[in-house]
Amino acid sequence: MINLWSKDGELLVKIEGHSWVNSLCWSKDGAHIFSASEDCTTRKWSIEGEERAVIQGHTKAVTSLCLSPDGCHLVTASRDCSIRIWDLEANQLVGEPLLHDDELLALAISSDGQYVASAGLDKKVYLWNLETALKWDGDKLRVRMHIAVVRFFLIFRVRMMAMHGPM
Repeated sequence: MINLWSKDGELLVKIEGHSWVNSLCWSKDGAHIFSASEDCTTRKWSIEGEERAVIQGHTKAVTSLCLSPDGCHLVTASRDCSIRIWDLEANQLVGEPLLHDDELLALAISSDGQYVASAGLDKKVYLWNLETALKWDGDKLRVRMHIAVVRFFLIFRVRMMAMHGPM
């Protein structure tokens, strides 16, 4: 259940529809709430508590979600080891799932909307270029190379900072 409270502590809305809620995020305009659940779904709710959409595609619990800064895409992470990107106008999957080696626990989108960071039980944090992921046609080598390049530069920068201070 999702409960919306006033700042004075008054219960405004009770939203029911999931078995267990793992993550929430607001739409940029504040008119909708998105929820991720153990029931393998993501749902869009009005702030009045009306279900606006059920987004399905993950095969295990959805553990984390975040909205792109432009409000056009929702990114979800799951215990099925995948990240999925959803077009919110059509409530449809965009591109191929992005994969980790184990269950995913957390997501974040950079403030400029260029990157998605994901982390999970595989003890890895990946940075994904959102534009590349949206265009991805299933060519795993291209996506893996992108990840490898991003990870290389992050490691390089961290090592340079350790040796020479902030750049």
